[in-house]
Amino acid sequence: MKKIWQFINKIITSLWECFSTDNTFHWFVIAVIGIMLRSDTLGVSSIIRELSIRPELYQNLLNFFHSPAWDPSNLAQKWLSVVHGTGMVVHEDDKPILIGDGVKQNKESSRMPCVKRMRQESEDTSKPEHIIGHMFGALGILIGNGMKNLCLPISMTIQDGCRPILEWLDSEFKEDSHVQRLVREACKAAITLRKSCYLLMDRAFLSVPALEVIAEETRNAMKNGLIRPPVTLITKAKSNAVAFETPKPKYDDAGNIKRGRGRPRIKGDKVTLYDLFERRKNEFITTELEMYGKLETVKYLCVDLLWGDGLYQPLRFVLTTVVGTDIIKSILISTDITLEPLKIIKLYCRRFSIESCFRVFKQFICGFGYHFWSRLVPPLKKNMSAQVAVERLANVSTDVARSAIIRTYNAIEGFVMISCIALGLLQLTALIFSEEINNSRPRWLRTFSKAAPSEETTALFLVKSYSWIYRVLPNMAITEIIKLKKIDPHVFFDESHLQSA
Repeated sequence: MKKIWQFINKIITSLWECFSTDNTFHWFVIAVIGIMLRSDTLGVSSIIRELSIRPELYQNLLNFFHSPAWDPSNLAQKWLSVVHGTGMVVHEDDKPILIGDGVKQNKESSRMPCVKRMRQESEDTSKPEHIIGHMFGALGILIGNGMKNLCLPISMTIQDGCRPILEWLDSEFKEDSHVQRLVREACKAAITLRKSCYLLMDRAFLSVPALEVIAEETRNAMKNGLIRPPVTLITKAKSNAVAFETPKPKYDDAGNIKRGRGRPRIKGDKVTLYDLFERRKNEFITTELEMYGKLETVKYLCVDLLWGDGLYQPLRFVLTTVVGTDIIKSILISTDITLEPLKIIKLYCRRFSIESCFRVFKQFICGFGYHFWSRLVPPLKKNMSAQVAVERLANVSTDVARSAIIRTYNAIEGFVMISCIALGLLQLTALIFSEEINNSRPRWLRTFSKAAPSEETTALFLVKSYSWIYRVLPNMAITEIIKLKKIDPHVFFDESHLQSA
């Protein structure tokens, strides 16, 4: 138990350099520990309640999220380096595995910046077709202990409806769409690690702009000494996707290449990828492969084709189908045409770990439970289109209003970033100290995990041991910081009031 809290203390204090003042870092410690341990998820006030912080300091905690003394993007870069230094990052061919995806969070607020009307693409019948809320782009990294793998969140940033704010800040992402920005953030994460990485994404991210971003960031990486591309994108194609064969040269009777007028052809014949399942079904290779924890018999076909209207970049396509479920057919894609097809299938199967991360982040950590708003944000009216909402935000012209909106925007992203760190700490603790936590059995479970405890079990273990650290580790940095803000236990209860009652 002592080693666990010392590990948490080491990770948190390694982020100290991201804060301009010590007091700002102190509030960061309280926010992270509070989100990890809180028993309710009712906004920032739950942190005050869980850690018994003096109530008059509630406004100080709110001011921390709006403070310019720290930047969520700088914190995310440092957090990535710290996570990589723990030795828990899963590598494949000496490459870390990054996972990216978008996630939407409903927010019924008319005064939150970047809130807009959005369509839900999910096939879950419990979700409405349209919601009002924020669109986040999430980037995670795969960690594991050999028995269990988890997607640890590195950052989650608002990536839709925020272009006016990014233009006010002159951000490097101001011209990027959601797809472009998330791919660019992944490339920059790889450059921060100074390693080429695999990037796993779903089919929404297969686009010409995404591939152009990778090419642009590859050129920038070469200037910084990273010769290989920052990321190898592994994704999935839509069922109606088309590609093109490599153009074949024409030969004369002597066997020499004919050179006619005009420029050489840049693409060959058009190929409808889904038709290959039937046209070339006799060329599929059958093998056994572990997919999503189960041994499956898989048929696959690997073809290299050109893709992208106007781009025509060589990509590796792997057409797969699971024997016994021929209805389910997938077309996987890799930007590295030398990558083995079986490895592409194995890597893409790991993409689903980010969906589990979203579930824990939303339902247990409640990382989207922020309530920051500003009266200077143009009000969002019901049934207002997304385009109109963005235009109304762009029409804000006064410096006072823009500054207030930017502070609110930073507070939202700051709260979500701290929630990412809180969840990441629980995941690292569960993987590194799985034996200690499982042996303590802090909660009854019908089926006990032999690999690693869940984030919920780990959090309950920390909650039960939290009061213990004040006696055993009183000089630990996080202990001293929290004690500075805590209610004096001798005056917490009014004994005279209890006697009269």
